[in-house]
Amino acid sequence: MTQKSIFRSAILLSGFMFFTKGLGLVKQISFAAIGGASAQTDTFFVACGVVEQLCMILFSALSVSLLPIYTQKLVQNGRGAANQLINAVLRVCLPLALLLAIVCYIFAPFVSEFFSPRGAEADYVVSLTYYLRLMSVAFLLWGYFLTVNVILEAEKIFIPGRSQGFFQNLFLIVALVFFFRAKGVVSLVYAFLLSGLIECILVTYCVRKYFFIVWGKITSYKPVWLLLRLAFPLMLGNAMFEINDIVDKKLATMLGTGNVSFLTYGGSINEIITTLIISSVSTVLFAHFSTLAAENQREKIGEILSKAVVALSLSVLPFMIICLTIGRELVYCLYGRGAFGTFAVEQTVAVVMGYSVGFIFNMARSNLVRVFYAFQNTSFPMANGIITVLCNISLSILLSHFLGIGGIALATSLSLGIATLLLLIKVKVYLPGFSLLKDKSEYIKGIIAALAAASGSYILQFFLIENSYIRFMIIAVEIIVIYLFVLYVLRSKVLADFLSHISRFKILRRFH
Repeated sequence: MTQKSIFRSAILLSGFMFFTKGLGLVKQISFAAIGGASAQTDTFFVACGVVEQLCMILFSALSVSLLPIYTQKLVQNGRGAANQLINAVLRVCLPLALLLAIVCYIFAPFVSEFFSPRGAEADYVVSLTYYLRLMSVAFLLWGYFLTVNVILEAEKIFIPGRSQGFFQNLFLIVALVFFFRAKGVVSLVYAFLLSGLIECILVTYCVRKYFFIVWGKITSYKPVWLLLRLAFPLMLGNAMFEINDIVDKKLATMLGTGNVSFLTYGGSINEIITTLIISSVSTVLFAHFSTLAAENQREKIGEILSKAVVALSLSVLPFMIICLTIGRELVYCLYGRGAFGTFAVEQTVAVVMGYSVGFIFNMARSNLVRVFYAFQNTSFPMANGIITVLCNISLSILLSHFLGIGGIALATSLSLGIATLLLLIKVKVYLPGFSLLKDKSEYIKGIIAALAAASGSYILQFFLIENSYIRFMIIAVEIIVIYLFVLYVLRSKVLADFLSHISRFKILRRFH
């Protein structure tokens, strides 16, 4: 295992996620133009969000906890024992998924009442209940593919497990363009479920070389009970974060119809950065951290983590500057057409700016928490999540009164800052030599480059460019060019390392 292999995996996954998120942008643009920010879009975003959040609480926790256990079993006991483990987990996980689907079906009316805006018509509650009940099938789909995908991640095969977003975006675009006007939100619900089914088929096909179903008796369920013991604190931690998201949606509904959609549209732009740059790298690092933890190579983990954090920090800074300085142009270019009016643009801009403040915090937390998971410690991340969410809920309630929907997004960013600080203090239990101060010169260079890029952005905005698309493209390119140029002049090691990794491209060799 080398840093080169990590870099290659991260680049390949980021490239795929870039394509997927590009398709996701087309989906959100279609949503904004065709559906706008209405009661219809609110019901779909709430139903989809609630189901995905519950799946994340349960099955994502099981998947994250399962990877280091599976990796350890594979390294120490071989393929047969690891295969037995996955079969045992499926025999526990799928009945649990079915039970959760039944619970969701039964309690859908109560959930719909909770998420209904003030003064909402009875049709809103009835429709939301119907959509939630249809989507309850997704629990079985998520439970299966997240469990089986652990095998692929242990083999350092990442793209199949991240394909659900691709299928979901593609099918939702087709449903919006061809069926939404005639069939309404129900067409989107079926598109959502179909994407989950296709993902299950894909993961099953890709894992065929490493996994086979055991039809007889499982030798031992002891690793499953260990998994549940490790996953339970993580489930509680995930529950806290999902409860926080639920509170955000509830506060958004209290601000009036359409605000859930504003929060979702702005959050989509935030997800482009967090998924493309942060999540893809974190996914790759976690698989490698799990292997290194099983081999007790703590210094290696600390070295990789340190380089990843500084590299990702410098990577997200220019996007943070773009969101803060030309966020309005960004939102207008993406959504400002059709049913999406000026007021909707302004509200979404506030959300984008609020989330952008937390880009670096989000990045740091996503990678730091993987160290705890790799060492099979899920208790501290749970406590970290509870503290962070309590702060987030308090800040959301407070800031939404003064800043509206943008205050909810800002509260999320500030709470991530608290989470990051707590994780940095505790991570030294596993990585005694780890310190961000080792790369302080790189952080300083990044800040100087970001300030220079922001200054250039403000100067360009004094020039009147009427076309919003041209205005955005010119200023965005200027920000990135100035940022990279200043880093190059300051001899940033992160930039030099990046160029060295891609030095096989002749056009870049002159920079070395």
